[in-house]
Amino acid sequence: MELLRLAAEGGCPEAQYSHGCKLYDEGKISEAIDFYFQSAQEDYAPAQWCYGLDVLHGNGIEKNEIVGLRYIRMAAEQRYQYAVEFMIDSYTNGKYGFKGEEELQRWQRILPHCEHRY
Repeated sequence: MELLRLAAEGGCPEAQYSHGCKLYDEGKISEAIDFYFQSAQEDYAPAQWCYGLDVLHGNGIEKNEIVGLRYIRMAAEQRYQYAVEFMIDSYTNGKYGFKGEEELQRWQRILPHCEHRY
């Protein structure tokens, strides 16, 4: 675990995400979010997903729907499965103002080509 922390602090996006998950599981939400954000800035889709959800719902950080949805969309654009499923659900049910059959179909076409990463 010490090596993971050192790699995360050293700027490795995958380690930042993994260390963030460890902190999150320990209940250290704000610390976890800091590592998710750092990793998300490096374009790491799982971190973009987690950070986006936390910001969207105001979990351990100030709630901001616009920013949260932006990060979730970034993860979805990288074909991160959870984020694509979120987009499909949002367009299907008109959540967060998402509308449009064309966009819904676009996300549905992407889903079979998604990657499931932790």
